[in-house]
Amino acid sequence: MENERLVPASPGPNWPVYLWRIIRHPLQASREMAAWETIRPGLIVVLLFGLYLTVGLFTSYLKHDYPPPAEELSAWIKAWGEFTMLPVFKISLEQYRLFTAILSLPVTLGSWILMAGSARLLTKAFGRTTTFDQYLNLFAFSFFPFWLLSSLGDSLFSVTLRAYVLLALKGQYGTLVRALVQLYPQMLYAVVFGLGGVYNGLAAYGAGEAAFRLRGWQAAIIGFVTFVIPLVFCATLFR
Repeated sequence: MENERLVPASPGPNWPVYLWRIIRHPLQASREMAAWETIRPGLIVVLLFGLYLTVGLFTSYLKHDYPPPAEELSAWIKAWGEFTMLPVFKISLEQYRLFTAILSLPVTLGSWILMAGSARLLTKAFGRTTTFDQYLNLFAFSFFPFWLLSSLGDSLFSVTLRAYVLLALKGQYGTLVRALVQLYPQMLYAVVFGLGGVYNGLAAYGAGEAAFRLRGWQAAIIGFVTFVIPLVFCATLFR
């Protein structure tokens, strides 16, 4: 059918509109993006996000935001545990934000490549034809806006509202607020990254022509796998 064919779309000056277009019309936008002949748009999106993380973490290092004062760090550990609040790697707390700033861009690029690579392997196993390059573009637009939202939500919580978070953890606003504050970081990444995984699945489903389209359950598996990869990186690395 005519409306099921891949629709040629220019990856030139208008590609930024797909950051919003794929959210509003994921199936149609992904069909259009699958026709792009270059991965440059996806690479630009991922590089910009990686640089955003790098600058933010390096600025935090220069401001000595981490580690916090001993009393505050103790409250964080009591609320969220040592694994969540302390580095997994044997690096001094004072140098950890510099360490993560250096690794941010490689981790961002690595997550992007692993997501696209795993989706391509699954797609091939399912007997479908979406390529690695197509997935690189698709996931840059379907997942990384959500990663940006999670980073902004994290910054709001841990920087802008930091003093109030500490008071809440001490119980000064009541047990309900304390419980909500404790739940926020885990829910933030689970929900926002989960939405990114859903849109990855929708993008994978919409990218193929009708005769070669993934089944719904196959796209769901791709969405889940590509949700887990960056989540593991974030949970292991960023503090």
